[in-house]
Amino acid sequence: MIVYIAGPYTSAPEKNTKRAIEVGHEVMDAGMTPYVPHLSHYMESVRQRPYEDWMKIDFEFILCADVLVRLIGMSSGTERETEFAIKHAVPIITETSEASWEIGGLKHKSLVSALMYASTLSLHDKLRS
Repeated sequence: MIVYIAGPYTSAPEKNTKRAIEVGHEVMDAGMTPYVPHLSHYMESVRQRPYEDWMKIDFEFILCADVLVRLIGMSSGTERETEFAIKHAVPIITETSEASWEIGGLKHKSLVSALMYASTLSLHDKLRS
């Protein structure tokens, strides 16, 4: 399962990138494949690009994702990613606190639990089509 990690970046690039990487490792530990757009931080440090170039890439990866994980924090980019995922029927797991995650109105005590639930939804959708 491909998991897109959406979360704040611009307000604290180093801190927010580290947090997204930590969540990416949780996804890997669950046997799934994370996409961490925050890693473009390192590409940007070598050569700067317009903000919309990064958003275009992010939207392409969201279309490939089975689920989007939305980290806590305000961010216009994260809001755009979330809205794009909703528009394209990509399920969203929302971090509601450091120890709580929500998907489809159901709360989970761990990201892994929410991801497992999301994977059953994904499988169910594939079986119906």
